[in-house]
Amino acid sequence: MKKMLSTLLLVIALSSSCYATNYRPDYLAQPLADIQQLAQNNNPEAQYYLAKRYSFGQGGVKQSDRKALKWVKKSAEQGYVFAQDWLAVMYKSGKGTMQSNQKALEWHKKSFPKLKKMADQGNKKAQNTLGLIYDTGSPIGKKSYKEAVKWYKKSAKQGLADAQFNLANMYFNGNGVKKSYKKAIIWYRKAAEQGFDRGQFNLGNMYFSGNGVKKSYKKAVIWYRKAAEQGLADAQINLGYMYEKGLGLKKSHAKAIEFYQKAAKQGNKIAERNLNILRKKK
Repeated sequence: MKKMLSTLLLVIALSSSCYATNYRPDYLAQPLADIQQLAQNNNPEAQYYLAKRYSFGQGGVKQSDRKALKWVKKSAEQGYVFAQDWLAVMYKSGKGTMQSNQKALEWHKKSFPKLKKMADQGNKKAQNTLGLIYDTGSPIGKKSYKEAVKWYKKSAKQGLADAQFNLANMYFNGNGVKKSYKKAIIWYRKAAEQGFDRGQFNLGNMYFSGNGVKKSYKKAVIWYRKAAEQGLADAQINLGYMYEKGLGLKKSHAKAIEFYQKAAKQGNKIAERNLNILRKKK
């Protein structure tokens, strides 16, 4: 009978939306009650931040795409450019609403000129958002990795962790730039040191694999732990795996189970599988 083995996640995490608690993104900076009050009083920025909380299930609310849509739409209708861009993406993907290319295009046309103007004026959030539009081709338009790199780089140099993480991914994959693990490491580290959870996770993977840096299980564990402690399921899985195999730290099935359970409670299927395999070994 074929022996089943636990799974380690070495796929580089993508997407720039910031979930890290130590990083404290803007939408988590204020108490929930304050944000809700401001949102009810038609403050467009507060409505956008409340939508973010519902989208990610953070900051004291349960995850709800429908509630995220409700609040991002209120914000967008008041002209908040980041909400308009996000609403276009939601219509394009059908997240929380019926998929509609027409509505996606309508909101994209409203947001893009304003985003471009803000980015040209040096707004780092607008620069990163513009980078995402060119990187993904979403909500509407053709991909241009070179343009994406251009805008990510402008934002990253201003210290935005989201953009530093995105730029690192471009170097890792060789999209719009010459592939370079060493440059990817530089930008993952910058994002990771700001507390960006997926930057920490990716940096851990680079140390585990020895891509662009000397292989070190101990350093991989350090960065997996930082991300795992912030609740990133992929990092919890990898830290559990390191405990299971005794890589970079003392072997402990109890600790492995602890971290697999944390990820499994978030609904992660790989964690559930690893947990079942490990329990059968006992």
